[in-house]
Formats: sequence, C-alpha cells, structure tokens
Amino acid sequence: MTKNIINKNFLTKVLDKSNQGIHIVDSNGTTLYYNKTAEEIDGISKEEILGKNMKDLVKTGLFSRSVALDVIESCKQKEVVQYINDRVVIATGVPITKDKELEAVVVFVKDSKVLRDMTLQLQDLLIENNYMAKNLSKYNSKYLKEGIIISNSKAMQRIMKVANRVSKLETPIFLLGEPGCGKTMFAKYIHENSLRIDKPFIKLDCSAIPKSIIETEMFDDENSYNGSLLKQAEGGTLFIDEIADMPLPCQQRLVYELNRIKNSMKSHGASPSIRIIAASNENISKNISDGKFRMDLYYLLNIIPIKIPPLRERSEDIIPLINLFLNKYNEFYNEDKSISPNCKKFLINYSWPGNVRELENIIERLVVTSDTDVIDVEHVEEFINNFYTKIDDGKTFKEKVESYEKKLILEYSKQVSSIKELSILAGINESTLRKKIERFNLNITFS
Repeated sequence: MTKNIINKNFLTKVLDKSNQGIHIVDSNGTTLYYNKTAEEIDGISKEEILGKNMKDLVKTGLFSRSVALDVIESCKQKEVVQYINDRVVIATGVPITKDKELEAVVVFVKDSKVLRDMTLQLQDLLIENNYMAKNLSKYNSKYLKEGIIISNSKAMQRIMKVANRVSKLETPIFLLGEPGCGKTMFAKYIHENSLRIDKPFIKLDCSAIPKSIIETEMFDDENSYNGSLLKQAEGGTLFIDEIADMPLPCQQRLVYELNRIKNSMKSHGASPSIRIIAASNENISKNISDGKFRMDLYYLLNIIPIKIPPLRERSEDIIPLINLFLNKYNEFYNEDKSISPNCKKFLINYSWPGNVRELENIIERLVVTSDTDVIDVEHVEEFINNFYTKIDDGKTFKEKVESYEKKLILEYSKQVSSIKELSILAGINESTLRKKIERFNLNITFS
C-alpha cells in the first residue's frame, strides 16, 4: 500500500502544499523542480524556470544571485537575502550528496514578509532594551556607585538573604570579616534597601583617623566642621568601620547614645533617630577579654551579627568579580583587554589575603600595565612579585607562578598530540610556550 502511495505525483502534491518555496537544481545548476509556493513568492512561473540553468537566469537579471550556485561551489549550506524578479526573498540552499558527491541542491525560499516580521520584532526588542537600559542606569546610580555584591557562591547567597531580611529592620547590625571582603559595600547595600534609603549614609572609619579626634568627630557638634557624625546621620545610617579601634571613652559615650535611642523607642514606640551598623575584622571577644572593648557595647551592637566570608572561601565569585572589574577598568582607561583562561585559573587558585579589594587592585593594574590585549599569568608575575615577596609556603610569588605553570603545562600535554594543540589548549602563543618549556626544563613527549 505504502509503495503505491509514495510515488512522484504524490510527492509533487505534498511539496506543492508546503508554505515554503522549494526550488531543486542538479549538480550543474539546472532546475529540476519548482513548487507552487516558489512561483507565488518569486512571481515566476514553472515554465520560465524548469530546465533552465541558474547561471543563465542570473545573467538575464531575473535572479540577483543564486544561492544554489554558491552551494554547488562550496558544497555547504548557505543562506542569503536576495532579489528574485525584483522581489526580496530569503533563500536557504542545502546540498544533497551521495558518497560525498553532490547530486543536487534544494533551495528553500521564504517571503520577505518573514524578514519584515523579524525587523518589527527587532524594533520591539530595541524599544524594550532601551527601557531596560534606562531602568538599569537608575538602578546603577542607586546601588552600584561603589561597586556590586557578587553572590554566585552558596555562602554569599546565604549572606545576601540575611542582608535583605534585616535591611527592613531598625536594629543595630554587626558586620564581621577580614580586611577587603566588602564590609562597607554590605553596609551601603543594607542602607539602600532599608526604609532610610532617602536619608544620609555616614561612615566613620576608626582606623583611618587619629584616636584623639574620634570622639570629637562623632559627638561634638560645636567643634566638628559639619556638625557631629551623629547629627549628620540623623534619620539615616551611621556606619562605624573598624570599631575595635574606637577608644574606650568614646565607646562609653556610644553606649549612652544607644541606650538613649533604645529607651526612646520603648517609651514612644517611634523608630530610632539613627541606625547603627558596626564592622570589625578583629576578634572582638579577645578585645573584651583584654579590656580593650566594652562588653555592654558589644551586646548592644551584636543583635544581628553577619559574618562575611573571605574570597578564598567563595571561589565561585572570583570569575564574575574578575569580569566585573575588567569591564569597569577597560571602560575607565578606554582599553579592550581580556584575561586568558590560563591566567583566570591561576587567579582562582590564589589565596587572596587582601580579598575583593586586592582582586580589584590587581585587575586595575593589569589593565594599565599589560602591553598586550590578552593578559596572561606572566603579566601577573611582572608586577605582583615585587609586592608579595613571600606568600603561604615561603616561596616568592614568581616561584609560585612558575610552579603552577609547570603543573598546568604538564597536565595539558597529556591531553594533546602536538605543541600546536598544547598552545591552543593552554591559551599561550606557541613561541612563548616553547620558551617556557625550555626555561622550566620540562620533558614533554606527545603521543
């Protein structure tokens, strides 16, 4: 039954029902088949084209070009926008082969209406994109002036959930974390997501100014140039960074102020006049034991403690941060630098004692100092070795870079069969790679 149904006439009827134009030519470019839809789209009758060679039809100007001839020449699928009989169409040519020999080319033709629809869709997308860009710029101006909090890692995602939840509260917050891990950024994020968003965010860094004037800056309206920091932050947030460095007399006054705010809230049921966010990179418990920090102040501040993990404990955030800072400083310095996969792998495995602040500093210096468009491990080595003379295991930075490179080159060499393949996999210029192999005295044999 099937054999009787599927014959030439049946297939012709099926192809004529297609909503695409179908034009079939042999390996020389002579037309074998032309369906009804192709006639309608191109405005050409079968009689005008059947048995005709595409070279002749192009010469007469009926076709501006022939995708079928392009496919015959390359034996690869091609898609073009072309004029046929003064009409714009989209033509896709597909080679038909047998035993690697070209037998025919099938050309599928679409009306330019598809192209117009695509253009309209593109215009809609552009309008939507412009709208999103405007809103993103508002978001950027609001949240990203000082940077962005990258939270790809599970550790940071947990912290962000806590930050989002407590930002709507009025209680003090205590941020704990190593230098450079982003405590200031977190404090600003919490403020910007709080009900105090339109009020001041004032920062006091106790480690950045002489201890003798911290108390004056914080509490004394008469002697402070712009009024006390408590006065400046009224209605908003006062962020006290490195609070462990605050002198004991100043701590005593802060205890008094926090108790006053707390009692006012209890008696009047009103929101506090100011919200305190404190931060430290030190073990406050030890400072309390040593008599350097007041226990009552610690309990007043430590209602909501948030510990920010160091960068070495959230390696999933390193690549997004690299890309963020690379884009930032490429734009700032009008550069177009990129970082090789080899270099990224090294940066992921580095211990980052200075955390996010160190990473940003390194990326900026790489953008400024590298003399090529692609930043590689050797560029990191050039300027960091002078700064970090000894890290972790007692090796110099240069020694650690070289040790890492040796292991990586040897590991990659097991996966390839030539020096050329190795250079591609490692992302290193072939001549540079040869020099490294020679300098490291590596014995590499390819299978």
